[in-house]
Amino acid sequence: MVLGVGLKPNKGVESVVDMLKLSKTPDQFLLEAHPKLRPVDMATEGIYIAGCCASPKDITDSIAQGKAAASGSLVYFVLGKAKIEPAICEINEELCIGCGRCEDACPFGALALDEVRHVMTVNEAVCKGCGGCNAICPSGAATMKHYRDRQVYAQIEALTQIGSANAS
Repeated sequence: MVLGVGLKPNKGVESVVDMLKLSKTPDQFLLEAHPKLRPVDMATEGIYIAGCCASPKDITDSIAQGKAAASGSLVYFVLGKAKIEPAICEINEELCIGCGRCEDACPFGALALDEVRHVMTVNEAVCKGCGGCNAICPSGAATMKHYRDRQVYAQIEALTQIGSANAS
C-alpha cells in the first residue's frame, strides 16, 4: 500500500486568478473549459493550463498537458493575431451613466470605467459575449453586438404564436 500525499493549489495562484478572472473548481484548482474535449484550455481564450494547477497529476500527464498547452499557444504566434467573439458587449456612451454595475457583473473583467469621460469601456479581446452586462445595465447602454433585444422579442413572439396555434 502506498499512501498518497494530499495536494492543494499554490497560494500564489490567487493573484493570477484575480488578475485574469479565471474560474476555479470547488477544491480551488483552476477549472478547464471542458475536462475531456478541452482539458488544457481555460474558458478565457488564449489561456492554457497544464499539470497540477488543474488537479493532482502524475509526471506523464503533466508533460502531455504541457505539450498540448504549448501547441495551443503556438497558434497565436503563427497567426500573429487572435480570434475574438463577434457577439460582444458594446456601450452606448450617450446612454451610459457610469454606475459601474456592468463592470462588477462581468466575469471576464472586460469592462472598465473611463474616469475622464465617466463611461464604461469594453476590452473587446477579453469580452466573451456572456450578456451579463446587458442584463444588469440600468440605463440600457450595454448591448450585445450582432444580438439585439428586438431579436429576442421576435423569437419570443414567434414561439408564443406557435404555441397558441398548437393549442387551437
